[in-house]
Amino acid sequence: MRPEPTLVLLAAQSDAPGARESAEALAAALRAAGHPAAEALFIGGRDHWTQLDLRDETNPMRRHLLGMLEIDETYGSIEDVIETRRFWRNPAFSTAGFWESGLEVASYEADERFLHTLNLLFAKPSRPRPLRPGRYHAIDLLDFVERRATETGASGDYLTLTNVRGEQVVWRISELRPFAPVIVIGLDDERELFRLTDVYHTLRRYTWKDPEPVPWVLARPLGAFIQFREQPPPELDPNLFGRVALLPESFALTRDDPLEPLRSLPEPVRAMVTEEFRCVSCHQLRGVGAAAGHLRATDAARVGGVALALETYPPEVWRRYCFEQGDVAAEIGASVVNLGDRAGLLFELVETERRRSGEPTPTGSTPPGP
Repeated sequence: MRPEPTLVLLAAQSDAPGARESAEALAAALRAAGHPAAEALFIGGRDHWTQLDLRDETNPMRRHLLGMLEIDETYGSIEDVIETRRFWRNPAFSTAGFWESGLEVASYEADERFLHTLNLLFAKPSRPRPLRPGRYHAIDLLDFVERRATETGASGDYLTLTNVRGEQVVWRISELRPFAPVIVIGLDDERELFRLTDVYHTLRRYTWKDPEPVPWVLARPLGAFIQFREQPPPELDPNLFGRVALLPESFALTRDDPLEPLRSLPEPVRAMVTEEFRCVSCHQLRGVGAAAGHLRATDAARVGGVALALETYPPEVWRRYCFEQGDVAAEIGASVVNLGDRAGLLFELVETERRRSGEPTPTGSTPPGP
């Protein structure tokens, strides 16, 4: 499923006689046998006992290991990273409930469209497609929802997914049917998809509450996720918002539209907050939507930096978010949201809702243009 793991064969300068030659010979033999990621590493100034002293920042093996693991210690110690990786080998969340649902598990070839979806969570410039399974295993979404309806007594045409980070997506069951949605619960021989976790870093939880940057390490697990076997239209495909890191209890059916209070918004404003930027997949507006947050990498605890209702952000904070995206993203340590020429429209929408709800509004200034 993943690229071949690197095998590093160590030999220290003061190691046993012949250790370096043996390491190099074994690495060469492994490469010749079809394992290209085998290498021998010679560590100067060390012996057999000190070559793995990772507490010593001058140890070449420490630097080599951090590079292999893509660890930047600016955002945490190597001990924290090792603890994080140990935790996610046996995570607090599990896809076992899907495997035990009694529904048929089907296997499919992992085609290019599936690999694109799968790697959206993990792709970075240095590793654009780290996961390359040959097959994936899934259960039918509509069958699972019907089973959940029987178990919970809930019913309706509206399906709300809420993942372990609190992100949400709302769909209509009747609109999903033509696109054969499935819940992916396994990749090749991996049945526990919460083990596949991206680690990221931020510098602040809130720009207006945290004057000094304090780097902290967070986790974004894959978990069970939704895949459409047939290509859906853009309005049904919310990228990854609410679509990954799903548990059996993430699925809720209702007769009434959970986003009904937003339907009276004029176009294209409604589409902007529900489809284009998916604002309500993380935040609330008019009392509906999500309250997404972060998971601490070392233990998956929900921590601060929760997405607030848009109308409740301090007025100057909201103005800066819309019109100074680059600066705000840099302060948080997050990616820029490219609002483009919609920045003014989004700003005015929230200010209108702020006035409507009685929240304070900015005074003494005119909002800048996009």
